Amino acid sequence: MQKQLKILLLEDNRTDAEIIERLLIKEVSPCECRLATNKQAFIDLLTDFIPDVIISDNTLPKFSAGEALKIVRDQGLELPFILVTGTVSEEFAATIIKHGADDYILKDRMARLPAAIDAAVVRRRIEKEKQEAAKKLRQSEEQYRTIMERITDGFIALDRNWRYTYVSAQAGEILKRRPEELLGKHIWTEFPEGVGQTFYKAYHQALADQEYIHLEEYYSPFDIWLENHIYPSPDGLSVFFRDITPRKKAEQLVMQTKENLKAIFNNSSEGFVLLDEFGTIKALNERASESILASKDSSVKTGRSIFDFVEPARLTNFKNVLSTVLQGETVQYDRPLSQVSGDLKWFTFTFNPVRNNGKTGGICITCLDITEKKRVEEEREFDHNNLNALINNTRDLMWSVNQEMKLITFNQAFEDLVKSATGDKPQKGLNVLDFAYSTDLQNRYTAYYERALAGESFTETEYNENPVEFWSEISFYPIYEKGLVSGTACFARNITDRKKAEKQLRELERERLSRKLEEQKKIGRAVLRAQEKERNAIGMELHDNVNQLLVSTNLILSMINECPEKNSYLLPSCIDHLKQAIGENRKIAHSYASPNLETENLLTQLEKLCQNMLGTSGINTVFNADDFREESLDADKKFNIYRIMQEQCTNIVKYSAATDVNITLTTSPEYFLMSIADNGKGTDNVNTDGIGLRNMNERLKLFDGSSRIITEPGRGFNLEITIPLKEKNQLPEDMPV
Repeated sequence: MQKQLKILLLEDNRTDAEIIERLLIKEVSPCECRLATNKQAFIDLLTDFIPDVIISDNTLPKFSAGEALKIVRDQGLELPFILVTGTVSEEFAATIIKHGADDYILKDRMARLPAAIDAAVVRRRIEKEKQEAAKKLRQSEEQYRTIMERITDGFIALDRNWRYTYVSAQAGEILKRRPEELLGKHIWTEFPEGVGQTFYKAYHQALADQEYIHLEEYYSPFDIWLENHIYPSPDGLSVFFRDITPRKKAEQLVMQTKENLKAIFNNSSEGFVLLDEFGTIKALNERASESILASKDSSVKTGRSIFDFVEPARLTNFKNVLSTVLQGETVQYDRPLSQVSGDLKWFTFTFNPVRNNGKTGGICITCLDITEKKRVEEEREFDHNNLNALINNTRDLMWSVNQEMKLITFNQAFEDLVKSATGDKPQKGLNVLDFAYSTDLQNRYTAYYERALAGESFTETEYNENPVEFWSEISFYPIYEKGLVSGTACFARNITDRKKAEKQLRELERERLSRKLEEQKKIGRAVLRAQEKERNAIGMELHDNVNQLLVSTNLILSMINECPEKNSYLLPSCIDHLKQAIGENRKIAHSYASPNLETENLLTQLEKLCQNMLGTSGINTVFNADDFREESLDADKKFNIYRIMQEQCTNIVKYSAATDVNITLTTSPEYFLMSIADNGKGTDNVNTDGIGLRNMNERLKLFDGSSRIITEPGRGFNLEITIPLKEKNQLPEDMPV
């Protein structure tokens, strides 16, 4: 006998409803129709009448077909839903079909209604059969897996183009790739070594045949065994896989030794307890014994009853849990346990039925230490509370509005400002523009909100000078929901102090640049003086030494020219004078030429300089550079250190009457120190305005360096220079000055 079709008709026009009902009784037989003319009647009939099909008018007073469809779907009812209306746009029709409607019929084409009902009923029946088939397939899956299978579960989802749409964390560990790196990538491009292998063919077969495939396969590139559960769908594949390498190895070795399996069992990060149907412990691993059951009794062992280790107050509830599991269900819960050490640890307990020949004959209890997870959750909750505290205790204003410019949320600072400005307390749902105290302000903020609600993120600066000078910075950020702008988040900050500070900073910067320019002018003048001094020194050397030798040579050559017979004893003098001139010229070149300190070693060049300037004057030089690291100095610093040494060598030769000079070079992470100490006559009147010392100090100013002179009559002269190697605010307080 054909089942009577129960049809719920949502229609406020009784004439239209009667026409539809007559058509249904005539064309759809047998059927029973019930009429709902408003929302409440519709909801009541969903429960009392329990329809097979729903036919709805598009628009009722204060109730629409879209709302009716939402009520049906929210209640989890997968009923055929057909829209009957006088007129409807294609856009609306597409939208309501997208939200779950089965069809729509125009009232001038009612003849289609019976066929549409038949098609919708058949389609829903097929979908229900598919769901029931999928449910049976899932229920038929073996629920109890080996211990190693439980540890190595992974999951990936692929679209029809073989691109990853989801990768679980455990799958990432198995594949040795970060999940986020794989999303959107092509599986065979990322793992080309898998092409042609057994699981590659299984993936293609499952997608082509749309049938579930179970596969255990060795994957040689990773040297692991993988168990694959491949579930196809029209959109792609869902693959559950796990690393079963330990299980495979255990299967190969189990006949040789039971100790290996026991080691795997006991070294698991989870605790496992196997019970028979009466609650007797048949097996347990060390993790369960040590961390869980041993917290109650140190004599836990196989053969004892699990009920011996349950608190009396929890015993009844625990027995109820075991009874539920023995009926074939899985139970899971979290609870804390006090350890022997006194610590409190949290565990997740999972109770799974153990089936043998299709019957439940025992229970497997797994227990996972989630203490760290709980700690993270508590910290997250703490952070959430702190964030709320920060938001409501900051002086910055925070608020958000929807597309209608009505308040969604706001913090305490915003509430305080509105109350002080208007005398009213802001409330969610009020128009935010109502709080503007002037038309000009309202117009500006209207423009701001319109920009933000159009999808623009921006920051504006507001300036008010009445009654006091006041600057504020206001930022707007669109809020997106399902790809559309649903509102905007707003932040306002008082930046008056910052603006004033920026103004002061600009003034200070102008002053600094002015001082810097003046210092550069001084340095330029010092460089010119140094160059002029070098030119004068070179001129004097050429005049007093080289020129005299060349003049003498010229006179001798004139005598030889007049009296060739004197050639034999005058020519050697000529040659000797020329050699002396060449030597003097080389000495001048070595004394005043600058070495290339970007490629040449500074210490070596300083030693050569002292040999040329001091050694030739009979002054012995000793270098101490054990704590010197040249790589700490750049080329500019090395060049100016060289010039300072050159200047001081000139002073020693001219004024000191010294026989020994000790030179010490030191570097540290913070500074460079050079000491030039002679054993000359010293002085009690150091002229710091002399050209030589002034040039040295001008060079040191380039690097924020400094100099110090230690001297007394008869106790020599010691020049120390210090150059910082870090910024001023990073230097230690004990740096030599």
